[in-house]
Amino acid sequence: MAKRSQFFITPLAEEQPPRTGTVVLIHLICLYAPFLWILFRTMPSDSHRWNLIKALPTLPGAFLRNIPGLETLPPALTYSLMGAATLVAFVVLVFLGKHSRGWLIISALAALGFASWNSWLVY
Repeated sequence: MAKRSQFFITPLAEEQPPRTGTVVLIHLICLYAPFLWILFRTMPSDSHRWNLIKALPTLPGAFLRNIPGLETLPPALTYSLMGAATLVAFVVLVFLGKHSRGWLIISALAALGFASWNSWLVY
C-alpha cells in the first residue's frame, strides 16, 4: 500500500495562517488595482487627472465624497477623512485576512469589491 502524502492527512483546521507580508501585498493590490485606469487612460493629461494622481493614496475611501453632509467640507478635510477611511479599511481587511487562507480570500474579494465601487464613483 502506498504511503499517503502529508497533504491529505493534515486537516484544514491545522493550516498555517498566511504571512503578514503576503496579506499586506494582496490587500494593497486589491485596493489600488481598480484605480489603474487613472494612470493608463489615453486622454490628455488635464488638471482633473493630475488631481486624481495626487489623491491616489486616499482614493479607496472616495465614497465619503458622496455622503450628503460631507460634500461641503473643505478639500483638505475631505482628503483627510478619505485617508482615514482607507487606513481603517486596510487594517480591518489585513486583520481578517491574517486568520486563515479562507478569510484571506474573502477579505481580498471584499477589498476588490470595495475599491471597484469607489473607482466607479471617482470616474
